[in-house]
Amino acid sequence: MKKISIIVVIISFTVVAIPFGSYLYVQYKLNNLEDDTYDYLLEKGYTKNDIVSVESKIKKLSLFTAEVIFADETYVIYDYKKNSSGKVIQIGVSEDPYDGDYQQFKHLE
Repeated sequence: MKKISIIVVIISFTVVAIPFGSYLYVQYKLNNLEDDTYDYLLEKGYTKNDIVSVESKIKKLSLFTAEVIFADETYVIYDYKKNSSGKVIQIGVSEDPYDGDYQQFKHLE
């Protein structure tokens, strides 16, 4: 009887710990990407006033992605991620189809 209760406790702990640990890992990666992307932009010469928002998300193809909106192009979202060596790189641009100039992107790298 004692063995069964120990097994039940171990299984219960595992069922709770694995999803909770996974959640914490994902949140850590998202927060780390936001901070690193913000620091990268400051190193590139942008000021805090130039950056409206840096928000990290999980996307289908690029998995952990930081979406950046600049003050002078609020209708354009620039996507950044970390490459295999841990360096932040720009991977794409998307824009609001109902707003803005579709020809020029001011912050394209």
